[in-house]
This record gives sequence, structure tokens and C-alpha cells, in this order.
Amino acid sequence: MKLLTQYHEFLRQLPIKWFIPVITVLTFVILVPFIPFFYVLDKIAGPMGGPTGIDSLPFFMKILSISVIVPIVETFVLQWVPIKFLRYHFNWSSFKIILASAILFGLSHYYSIAHIIRGFIIGIILADAFVLQEEKQGSPFWIVTAIHGLRNTISLVLLY
Repeated sequence: MKLLTQYHEFLRQLPIKWFIPVITVLTFVILVPFIPFFYVLDKIAGPMGGPTGIDSLPFFMKILSISVIVPIVETFVLQWVPIKFLRYHFNWSSFKIILASAILFGLSHYYSIAHIIRGFIIGIILADAFVLQEEKQGSPFWIVTAIHGLRNTISLVLLY
């Protein structure tokens, strides 16, 4: 618990110009310990799969949709709405709110069980970033959208 408190304090102190890249990198690094699990899951349950229809788009449209449109929509539907709703209507703790948002984020990536798990893990990081920025009275929606968009852009470039 002390480590988590130190982690949050470190993130609270970061200016936005560092917060966004640090959290973006964290969304990749956090998955590293799970690589063997995903490898085994891939052998048992089949390939991870991914969103359909994206491959047929021109590269510019892929970038626009995956790096701009999807992060805006997902941040609104999977972070902003549940976090605001649960906090103001049920007064849930930050932990419960982050967990609920992460579950929704994971389930929205239903392409495979591996995608759901990966989405849940990344969803924890994104929801936590949202809550941290909300507590700092920053712009959590746009900051998390930027993190999500940057992450998706890096993933897209690495895949193509």
C-alpha cells in the first residue's frame, strides 16, 4: 500500500508535459509481466484478434480513427461517464470507481479473452490517471484522451 501511495504522490507532482508520456509508457510497461500469460492464452484460446474493418482503411483513416476518434469516444463512455456517475450518484471510493471503469474498458475490448484482460489492465491505468487529474482539478477528459490516443498511435505504428 505504501508503494501505491508513493506512486500516486509521484504522479500528482508531475507536470502535464511529463504526466502524459509517463502514463503512456506505463500502459505498455505494465503489460510486460503478462507476456508469458498472453503467449500461453494465445496457444490455448487462439490468437488475440483485434478490431475488424480497420485493416481495410487507408493509413490516414486508421490514424484518425484509432488515434483521435476512438480515444475521445472511449474516454467519454468508459472513463468520464462511469467515473462521474459513480462518484456523484453513489459516492463510491476512487478504488471502486477505477475498478468499475477498468472492467467496462476491458469488456469493451471483447475481441478475445486476452484483449479483455489487456484492456482491463490498461483500463486501470487510464481510470487511475483520470481520477488523479480530477483530484488535481485538471482536465482529466482531455489528458486521458491524449494518453489513450498516444498509446494507440504508438501501437498502430509498431504494428504497421
